[in-house]
Amino acid sequence: MDEKDRISEIFRDSTVFITGGTGFLGKVLIEKLLRCTELKRIYLLVRSKKGKTPQERLHDIFNNMVSVRNFELPNAI
Repeated sequence: MDEKDRISEIFRDSTVFITGGTGFLGKVLIEKLLRCTELKRIYLLVRSKKGKTPQERLHDIFNNMVSVRNFELPNAI
């Protein structure tokens, strides 16, 4: 079994919680999870930074992405 299949199988239908997801490595991790797995849900802990609210930061991140399959940005709680 190759590495991609093993990772995909481990995370299939899982829910993950990620802190630091707006940093460089966090963005790489999220991209990898979205591209290579069939996650049920991803929760991100996003804080205010440099005068931007968490919602504004997420909006900026997802507007700068090339493409994400089957992704909907929910309203922040």
